[in-house]
Amino acid sequence: MFVNLGDAKIFVDTVGSQLQPCGNHMVERPVLIALHGGPGFDHSPMRPYFDRFADTHQGLDRDLRGNGRASGAPETWTLKRWGQDIKQVCDFLGIERPVVLGVSFGGMVAMSYAIQFPEHPSKLILSSTAAKLNLSATYCMMEKMGAKSQKYRGACF
Repeated sequence: MFVNLGDAKIFVDTVGSQLQPCGNHMVERPVLIALHGGPGFDHSPMRPYFDRFADTHQGLDRDLRGNGRASGAPETWTLKRWGQDIKQVCDFLGIERPVVLGVSFGGMVAMSYAIQFPEHPSKLILSSTAAKLNLSATYCMMEKMGAKSQKYRGACF
């Protein structure tokens, strides 16, 4: 399904139910929002790994603005705007206090969201990400690890 934010349509997909039977009443389960890497990717490679949490959480997979099935003009492809999109999608869907998991570039987006809306997430999980992009340090580490590409030669100073 798509969530229309006005200047972009964000593709979202859910896994698992929002409510779980508990005796003769229903209990709301926490929502786990998974943010993919990129830019240039979509949520589909993450599905096999994070669908397994559907026994304890309702999973929400989504494509970041301008990636995968989501639209949005290139001038809106900023960490600030991607972070705001998370909150707007949650508001549209009535999600409060989600668990937000960001992998790689998705971790940077998750940090942007958490900085802008520190009271909104219940938990923030960051995997294989960085607080800032430092290509010199990345190239240096790749060279130390044996990268042979000319692109990385001399990156260490």
